[in-house]
This record gives sequence, structure tokens and C-alpha cells, in this order.
Amino acid sequence: MKIDGLKRKLCRDFLVEADITDFGSVAITSFTYPDGDSVNLYFSEFKDAICASDEGATLAFLQRQGVEIHAERRATIKTMCQPYDVEFAAPALRKQFQMPDIGNACLSLCEAITRVASIHYQVISPIRSSLPIAVDKLLKKRVAPKRGIEKGWVNLRHDPKGAFPVDFHLNGVGQPRNIFAVTSPSKSIMVVAVVNFLRSHRMSTPTLAVVDKDADLGEKDLNRLQLTVNEFTFGLDGNEDKVVKFALGEKVP
Repeated sequence: MKIDGLKRKLCRDFLVEADITDFGSVAITSFTYPDGDSVNLYFSEFKDAICASDEGATLAFLQRQGVEIHAERRATIKTMCQPYDVEFAAPALRKQFQMPDIGNACLSLCEAITRVASIHYQVISPIRSSLPIAVDKLLKKRVAPKRGIEKGWVNLRHDPKGAFPVDFHLNGVGQPRNIFAVTSPSKSIMVVAVVNFLRSHRMSTPTLAVVDKDADLGEKDLNRLQLTVNEFTFGLDGNEDKVVKFALGEKVP
């Protein structure tokens, strides 16, 4: 598949770069794996159809994280791919389509890849934190009387399976706002994935990340998170007014 065709057909918010490799044409997308590496799609042509594939990169990522790809997990991966009409032909995830459908097809494939990569979170012991409860209480007390609050909100139009949830979605009067309580490195990675997913669907909702001071984020996780969200704060204590102002759509000092 020609590079010029990729650049013309794929949304600029989705396509970071296109190139030619030993695998053929490749699209470097705005989607990322939990370790921050970009999700890349490799294209080949079969008669009158086009096939896009991750060339086994998703399974390779899981194996690097110590996730065993046994028979039961393979069956789980196939099930996770079905809603996106994506085929799991080990080790690759792939999708066939016609050229007019390339945009939706590539988005679906990236969503499936991100969903499968989320298996990684199941083998990480999350840090227990009271931060989500504290943020919830603050929003209910000081924001709920003025704006609607949805916990665990998902964009059902583009994410019917709920793979990319938002902790707190503020709606009603004024521009919508999203707030995340970040309690661990894996959660910070998930926040980045959710924000990029929404942006790929032209939903650039202002986003605030409230990071638990005990989340133990590494420099890479922290930098990635700060570059992704609009506002950022460490902890809730002393930052209550900032969180409330952001939720209400007011100017944050």
C-alpha cells in the first residue's frame, strides 16, 4: 500500500507518521501500549482487500511483561477481538477491509490492540488508595449541585464495550470536563490511553489528573501523563479549590 494513500485516508489526529519497512507500509499511530511505545499498523494487499496487522507486537509486549500466553488466554484474546471484527491469528492481530473503510477499520484494530494489551494490568497488583473516594466526596459536595457527574463514564458510541472509562465526567452547563484519580503507574498509563482514544475520535475534553503522592510514578510515567492531560496536581489536600474550579469550568490558577 502506498504511503501517500495512507496519509490521505487516515485522520491526522490518528496518524503520527507513515513509512516503508521490511513488513511493507506502516502507520505509526497516536495509540500507545502500556509501556508508552506507539501502536504501529502494517499493511498488505490481498486481491481486492487490504489487511492491517500488528505483526505480533501486542503479544510480544505481553510476554515481555511476564504474561503467559497459554491456551485459555488465547481464547480470551479471541473473545476480546470479536466486538472489533479483528482476527487473532497468533501471534498477530489483524483486520481485513476495503479501502473506503480504512479509517474506521484502523481505529477498530487499534482499539482491539489496546484492549488486549490491557491484560497487562491484570498481573499488576494495584496500589490501594483512598484518593478516588476523596475526589468523589469532594465533587459530590461542591460540584454536584451545579453540574452533572458521571462516574466510570464511557463514550458508548465509540466504545460500546467500555474499554476506555473516565473516572469522573462532568457535564451539563458549559464544556464537559474529565477528571482522573491516578493511584499507580499502571493507572497513569491507562489515563494516557483513554485520553488518546477520545482524541482519536475528535473528543479533546479538558482533562485533570489528580495523582496520589504515594503512586510511585517513574519519570517516564510522570512526563507522559503531564504531556497528555491539561491540568495536573499532586494529591488532593490543599488542591481542593483547584479541582473544584476545574470541574466547574472556571479558570484554574
